[in-house]
Amino acid sequence: MSRSLTDQLATLLSFQPVAKAGPHQGLSVAGQIEGFPALVGYHRNMNLNGVTYLVRFKKGTLSAKPDSVLKWFFEAPSLLEAMGAQKIGNRDRNFMKLGEDHFYFFRPYSFKAPKPEQVTNILQNLVLSLKKYSTPLGVACESCGSGTKAELFAVGGTLMNVCNTCRARIQEEDRQAQAHYARKSSNPFLGTIAGIAVALTMAFVWGALSYYTRHIYSMVAIGIGLAIAFAVNKGMAKVTWYGRILAPILTVGSVLFGDYLFILFSISTQQHLLVTKELMVGVLNHFFQIEFGRTASGYISVFFGLVGAMVIYFSNRSPVTERVFIPIGRMT
Repeated sequence: MSRSLTDQLATLLSFQPVAKAGPHQGLSVAGQIEGFPALVGYHRNMNLNGVTYLVRFKKGTLSAKPDSVLKWFFEAPSLLEAMGAQKIGNRDRNFMKLGEDHFYFFRPYSFKAPKPEQVTNILQNLVLSLKKYSTPLGVACESCGSGTKAELFAVGGTLMNVCNTCRARIQEEDRQAQAHYARKSSNPFLGTIAGIAVALTMAFVWGALSYYTRHIYSMVAIGIGLAIAFAVNKGMAKVTWYGRILAPILTVGSVLFGDYLFILFSISTQQHLLVTKELMVGVLNHFFQIEFGRTASGYISVFFGLVGAMVIYFSNRSPVTERVFIPIGRMT
């Protein structure tokens, strides 16, 4: 469905389709409206479906403070009419960001995606509103100031007008940064120790939370994974394949050990027993039978642990990447 909607947006705006531009998880279209580069698309952000609006303008040309401009946006009759709203709610306000050279707005929707005609109308009104307070980007290269052969590109989720010389220089800088990062030495031992230490700590957190609330929280499992991945990467001094594999394993192990602690202290409380070596060994011997016995709680814990592990595995990547330049066209 998103591709069909995106194709309609491209037709209505005379924009060019852009495949998953940077952090925007989904198809986008990009082009320019009255000299203002713009990108729009149906995306997901923070597990919410919504429409992303990005408009660029010339850096340092805002004629008022960002808060004052946003306040005007919140009350602009034409924008409210385009959005089909009497007022802009707090959620939409929180997703509106105005920087020194761009305006960003992610507008979530609950069930049905807004029609491309409405999205087009909103984007056009955003550009007209920005035109009152800023200057179009212009044809000159944003990096060197030259107007010779500068072209608009979608780069890492934003839009940039650069000449071929500056684009080649930026890409070469990215390649050098990647090579420098690859040459950095890693410390697998320290990374492993740091990961295990955090995994044990988070296991106590998971176990204590389960024990006192009698509930399992999926976000805690993901939080455990994030904490472990951070510790592994920090100790190892860089992201490596070993660290990417180690972090998910420690995440699942931490969740299971937290469940073991939950069972141990639950039995100790219910049976009025002291936590002794014999009790710990006894619970350990029957752990998997208890964990995956009559109730589904064990499977739920492992499931959330695996979710956390997968999130960490796919997000735990090198912080240094080469930016991809997707040509959009020349500014006019």
